[in-house]
Amino acid sequence: MAKYFTLAQCLYSNTAKSRGLSNIPGIDGNNFPLNGSEIKNNINNVMKYCINPIKDEFPNIVITSVYRSAELNKTIGGSPTSQHCFGMAADIQDPSGTPTSEIFNWAVDNLNTWDQIIWEYPEREEKSWVHVAYNINRNIKRTTLASKRNSIHNQYGGTKNGNYQHNIER
Repeated sequence: MAKYFTLAQCLYSNTAKSRGLSNIPGIDGNNFPLNGSEIKNNINNVMKYCINPIKDEFPNIVITSVYRSAELNKTIGGSPTSQHCFGMAADIQDPSGTPTSEIFNWAVDNLNTWDQIIWEYPEREEKSWVHVAYNINRNIKRTTLASKRNSIHNQYGGTKNGNYQHNIER
């Protein structure tokens, strides 16, 4: 699977643990379009094509969220269409201090294939993160900024929709 992270690490959630929620791929049952094997395959792909190359460049990055069951995603206030629910996304940070802007720019410039990269809440500084998504069926390469500050949005161009601004400049 991944060079650096285990499946257990990709499934782990403090919130799920503290609230007794299951976060096992396939737990969402027949009402969900993917089964557990398909979700695990997606996790493998996002690790292989996106996270491994980023970790090669930034060895101190950690993953803070990969897969989320529908119940966990709802509990944390995630989007109902979140790619995390399909195992197609990972959130990363560098606790050693590499700015998320640097990780974001490197990923945009150097990853060969990806669906979406979001620079999440840069105003939070060390608590900011980068969301990287991979979808085997598309390679749209959409860059997005998430921020509650207009002063930050004004710096990056793109199309603003609420706290999100798509197709931002590097």
